[in-house]
Amino acid sequence: MFKLTINQRQSESLSVMLYASAMALCVIAIVSVLTVIAIKGGRYFWPTDIQLLQTNHNGVVERFYGQLISSPGENKNSGLQTHYSVTDWERLDSTSRFINVAKQVGDLGSSGELEEHESYPEDVALMHLRSGSQILAVPVSVRMGNELQAISSLPAALREVDILRKKSDMLLNTRIADLNGQLKSLDTRDNSDSERRQLTEQYQQARELLGEMQTCMSSFGLDIKDASGLVHGIPLMDVESYHFINQYGAWDKLRYFLSAAWDFISESPKQLYASGGVFPAIVGTVVMVLLMTLFVTPLGVLVAIYLHEYATQNRLTTLIRISVNNLAGVPSIVYGVFGLSFFVYELGAGIDNLFYSDVLPAPTFGAPGLFWASLTMAMLTLPVVVVATEEGLRRVPDSLRMGSYALGATQFEMIRKTVIPMASPGIMTGIILAIARGAGEVAPLILVGAVKFAPTLPIDAEYPFVHFERQFMHLGVTIFDGAFQGQLTGSGSNAMFAACLFLLLIVLILNIFAINIRHRLRRQYITLEE
Repeated sequence: MFKLTINQRQSESLSVMLYASAMALCVIAIVSVLTVIAIKGGRYFWPTDIQLLQTNHNGVVERFYGQLISSPGENKNSGLQTHYSVTDWERLDSTSRFINVAKQVGDLGSSGELEEHESYPEDVALMHLRSGSQILAVPVSVRMGNELQAISSLPAALREVDILRKKSDMLLNTRIADLNGQLKSLDTRDNSDSERRQLTEQYQQARELLGEMQTCMSSFGLDIKDASGLVHGIPLMDVESYHFINQYGAWDKLRYFLSAAWDFISESPKQLYASGGVFPAIVGTVVMVLLMTLFVTPLGVLVAIYLHEYATQNRLTTLIRISVNNLAGVPSIVYGVFGLSFFVYELGAGIDNLFYSDVLPAPTFGAPGLFWASLTMAMLTLPVVVVATEEGLRRVPDSLRMGSYALGATQFEMIRKTVIPMASPGIMTGIILAIARGAGEVAPLILVGAVKFAPTLPIDAEYPFVHFERQFMHLGVTIFDGAFQGQLTGSGSNAMFAACLFLLLIVLILNIFAINIRHRLRRQYITLEE
């Protein structure tokens, strides 16, 4: 008996150790994933010091400014390649370059590898252009017409150019656009020549004023010097901002980090996601997930209620329940193919033939869009909601059902007023799982509506405000494209990790909102049950 007790204790201790080890591994895996994404994603916004680099290839010395992208992580005398971001002066944009590192001058002679890179000049700046390009150069002077001014006047000149740009944009988008619309409306109604003449004069005056503003803006220029000493002139209106990174302290770098992160959230992409932000992708992801939730929740709840409350428990319902459970394991690309063939080509084409025949053959709903993507993701996450809701229905005690019947309630009233409120925490669990899975899917969305770049948002101030037929951008597609580009360049893209970080934040925020609702429902109805 004593030996049996000892063996039981040893077995229990072994089980506890096994469970604790599995839990520890799970926690380590989760923390590792989040840490890697946070570090690599945050590195995309953190400013990197600018280095003065020099190479010697067969006696030809080349000097250039560069920012470190990735290092070999070993001794610099090993000759391993290091990845730098440098300026391509022909395209006036940043480009990547792989060079070999040697710490001491002359170690590698004329092999074309880096001789020295320990210099960090403080007068070199990182310049962001409005086109999305980035250049590394030393600002020399500011040109205002034929006058050259010291570089200290650069902030004031940028503010003046920015004011002129805002005024010209307002003039173009309001006054000129309004006059142009009035002139076009004259062609569709009776009007007098004097009215047309007056509008034409006003339009010409506005265009002349716009031309004067643009001429004034083009008179501002900036002279910059590269690492070789060559001076280049660029229009000042092309410069968005400049940063002397090597002069920044910790607080200045933190402000740059926060500003860059906000720009990444609030701006549209530039240069096909080579720069800029992911605001349209964030909007598309949130709108798609919310629409998916609106579609899948009532359908999943109704299916679960029928299976558990109305259907006779026989082989047919067992087969249906098994089929629903197995649908959760179907590859997501299969749902994408189904959505493309059925929703887009069949239902969408039918809607176009009935309601949009006047614009055919150009499709309206007969092409991938937000509506079909939301429906496809609702089909994909339907098994999750059904299973979680049915599990919540099982947790409702039969005594509550019998009590409702005893008080004279019908089955419908019993389900609506007793069962559904008590099962609402389980329903919210299904919604949380659906949001977590639906927000990160990529393969089906590429087939049914998500694109790399969409010119317009799926929601705007124009009626009907939510445009179901439009294609949209999605953070998952952005991450996929960043990973693909990283494979082509031979290195990971920090922009991909930054987009992944914000995708996790979106899922976290939506889940926190749903978990808060579930907690309130659970506290309310569990207290009621007790």
